[in-house]
Amino acid sequence: MAVLSKFRLRASDAKTPDGINPERMLLEISEEEMRYFPFIAVALYFAATSIVRYQNITYAVVMMETRLARLLKHSGIHFIQLGETMDYHGQRALFYIEPTFIDALKPELKELYQSVDQQLTHTIN
Repeated sequence: MAVLSKFRLRASDAKTPDGINPERMLLEISEEEMRYFPFIAVALYFAATSIVRYQNITYAVVMMETRLARLLKHSGIHFIQLGETMDYHGQRALFYIEPTFIDALKPELKELYQSVDQQLTHTIN
């Protein structure tokens, strides 16, 4: 999965490679912090998680920037790094996530996950 840069970045965010202000690491999602949160990427991960769970797949892995994994961890989405960072379309590492991560989500993100899951369930069935 990848999000096109024109969807990830605003003109005012051109100073950082992913448009995320490093000073705005999420501990709680405030209105101001929501401007910097990668909702498109998170929704894609939630969609993939929903599909994996629907298909009864036990494990799934993902290549991502370690910086994104750290940002997501502050929001209750704990990816576990499996290996060293490598050059794979930029500096990335292999991660996996436990299916029970949904239980640890912050309420705002749990609501987003449930919405994505519900929409996919209707589409898949």
